[in-house]
Amino acid sequence: MTTAANNNASSNSLFSGITKLGEGYIYGDNQVPVDIHFHKILEWLVDRKKLAKDWRKQHALLLERMRNGANSLPDAKAFSSFKSKPEEITYFDIETILKELEKNGEDVSKNLFGQYNSSQMKEWSDILKKYESTNINLGESANTLLTLANQDLPLLKRNTESARKEMMELERKEVEFKKQIVNLEQRFKQSCNSLGINGNDIRTEILQSVGELDVIFEKIASILKEESFEETIAFYEHFVYLSIEEKSENGFPLLRYVHQYGNTLLRDYENRKENREVEIPKELEAESSITLESSTSSAPQEIDWDSIETIDIQGDSSEINWDMETVTEDMNNISSNFEIVEASESSADKETLLGNGQKRREFVNELMELDGFFGQRLEDQSHEDSLQLSIKDPQFQKFEGKATLKESSSNLKKVIAILEGQRTKQLLEIKTSRRYVDRLVASLQHYLDCIERSKSSVQYSSTKKEIFQNQIAESGPQNESIISKIKELKERLEGMLTKQYGRKVTIVGDINKY
Repeated sequence: MTTAANNNASSNSLFSGITKLGEGYIYGDNQVPVDIHFHKILEWLVDRKKLAKDWRKQHALLLERMRNGANSLPDAKAFSSFKSKPEEITYFDIETILKELEKNGEDVSKNLFGQYNSSQMKEWSDILKKYESTNINLGESANTLLTLANQDLPLLKRNTESARKEMMELERKEVEFKKQIVNLEQRFKQSCNSLGINGNDIRTEILQSVGELDVIFEKIASILKEESFEETIAFYEHFVYLSIEEKSENGFPLLRYVHQYGNTLLRDYENRKENREVEIPKELEAESSITLESSTSSAPQEIDWDSIETIDIQGDSSEINWDMETVTEDMNNISSNFEIVEASESSADKETLLGNGQKRREFVNELMELDGFFGQRLEDQSHEDSLQLSIKDPQFQKFEGKATLKESSSNLKKVIAILEGQRTKQLLEIKTSRRYVDRLVASLQHYLDCIERSKSSVQYSSTKKEIFQNQIAESGPQNESIISKIKELKERLEGMLTKQYGRKVTIVGDINKY
């Protein structure tokens, strides 16, 4: 005994300075606080047997019972939110439902076994007891807290940030589309100006622009009608005469005609040309009269009938069809194969001399011949050793002045520039080619289509931008609502855990930053 007592005394003195840590020591179980990281709440509850491993299956059955029970709730205003969204009912809503059922006049009496007589009260009371007896209320609250903190709130922030980026991108695209619209409108306007149209009715205005050719041709005719132009042609013909000693008074017929009559209708030109060809010179008239007189002065000769050979018609006369009705019917059949076209004034009757492609090419050739001649004369004059034919001829010398040559060459080049100009060629293409008109219309219409698409894109960007603006504006209250729910649920869960575990339980971690 003495030895054992001595050993105990020595051991007590050995561990007298060591304090045991843990639950139930020094401060007692109820005084030791418990800190639980919010990410591990569910694991902590399952590990300590506070929550069954298959609690999610039991929770699903309770949710189904609550959804069914919500459909049978009275049609009172207090239950409208529960009936419209039964899937959002939680453990904390059950007590509210029980209180509202009691206010709504449900029977709150109980039988001998402590159960409600009312089916509604009994059902919701059983659901509440099931939640608390299995601690599913802890699991549901912990799961909801994790969902709010780890999913809903980060998702809201990502969506808000994405909406801001999308809105900035839409603003950038909207600026680009507006610049593109301005650029396309300017190009469309330039194309319309080059065609001389307004662009309101593209095809009609393009076809009507052909009338500008008459103005152009009249301008050419006014240049050629100057008196100096007749001297220009005369100088060229005199130069040819001095060169080859051969006069040509019928050269440049189209230039002479436009100089004298202007750009008349093609039919008027043809009529005047035929009249000039029909006119008989006096020398020919004298020769024809002499021939007629000599032929009438001679005595008439007798006809020798014996010299006339008879013609033997071969073949059987029976082959000849003497039936006039049959012949008339055949002629009617022949005439029926032809289409009778009524004479009407066509566009060809309104065509002018320069408006005709063939005549215009001949007209340009005559101009180019004259222009080439005067250009060569000017070049010859620039050389000291050039052949001076004008010295020997007074008429040639009168026109050979360098200023006169330059004036004639300038007028010819002015007419050629008008005829060979881009605008004239464009109008002639419009007049003669339907495909060219279709290409012009398609090109301008393409600008209009691009403008409309760009305007639609701007409208779409504005609409989407407004949606994102509303989303960003709503994200603020939604963010505050989620944070408020997190704080409230955290306090409730800490209270339930403290009540369940019998000591102060605190949820720690990033959740406390909200």
